[in-house]
Amino acid sequence: MRLLMLAAVLGALGCGRSDDTLIPSDVATPELDGRYTLDDSASFEGFRKRVVAEQDPKRRDALEKILAFLKSAYSDFRISHGVIRSGSGLVQEFSLKNARREGNRLRGTATHHEDVHDPGDMQDFELMIQTDGNRLLFVVLADSAHNDTLYFTRK
Repeated sequence: MRLLMLAAVLGALGCGRSDDTLIPSDVATPELDGRYTLDDSASFEGFRKRVVAEQDPKRRDALEKILAFLKSAYSDFRISHGVIRSGSGLVQEFSLKNARREGNRLRGTATHHEDVHDPGDMQDFELMIQTDGNRLLFVVLADSAHNDTLYFTRK
């Protein structure tokens, strides 16, 4: 969770197969390709609980600012040919290296860049993406079982 939060604070989660993709993916994702709108009222549930539980006003204010940043970091979420990008200003990219499908669920490893305009920093993360009609669930599986599920609606 700490790695995910640090990455989220440093950049914005992201995608798209285009000329500016840092690392093209060999994983085809036609069933997922498209643009999505973040359902921020359903997303970040665990983080929202931390904000509400925080008693110190300064820490709570800081957590609220991080939550606002996370919402903007997952804006303009898009998937194109195994590459996921999102965010305005700072844009993150996840490029799937491999994936396995089980029904409407995809699990795989992706190379993550926290800021596509500063491509030097990268690391691999396990991802889970699940679809239910026009709804998409997205989870970065880091070193904690407490990662928040993000919910999106296809545009």
